[in-house]
Amino acid sequence: MAARMRRYARAVADCSFLLFAPDGGYDIYDYRDPGELRIDAQAEALVTGHIKTGSISQDVTGGGELFLRSVQQPGAPPANAGLYRAG
Repeated sequence: MAARMRRYARAVADCSFLLFAPDGGYDIYDYRDPGELRIDAQAEALVTGHIKTGSISQDVTGGGELFLRSVQQPGAPPANAGLYRAG
């Protein structure tokens, strides 16, 4: 156990320069173009019910969630530009 802890401590010490600055601080970068368009769509559904078969009774619950993010870069054609043609 002690050997494993020493290996873990060495591994953490070796990679700490990748995570934090020498003073212990860190920076978070968000590379976005000021002109880009971001559209987030979110949906959530939940279904509950009660099932009874003979003497056995069950409460049933099910659900799901969906998140979609679209990013339009300035100067780039729309994502669906080649899909629809007037005809």
